[in-house]
Amino acid sequence: MGYHHNPVMQMRDKEWLVEQFRTKTQTQIAQELHVSKAALSYWINKFGLNTGNRGQDIRNGLAKKYPAESLRKENARLKKQLEALLG
Repeated sequence: MGYHHNPVMQMRDKEWLVEQFRTKTQTQIAQELHVSKAALSYWINKFGLNTGNRGQDIRNGLAKKYPAESLRKENARLKKQLEALLG
């Protein structure tokens, strides 16, 4: 919608809010916008975005944003380095 310069209008942008809500908590979004959690809650509820299991929703959103395969490869690389250092 193009209201990104105005935090009050930004939280009223459903598409933007949906995107933010995938990887951030309500508290994080409110802090970033410098608005009260209650004000943000109004729009979250109005748009029907308030789901029962936010923790799982955020984990799922982060998993999509940061695919596990790249993390597995990095973990394997670091394990090899550690093994080499420890002998």
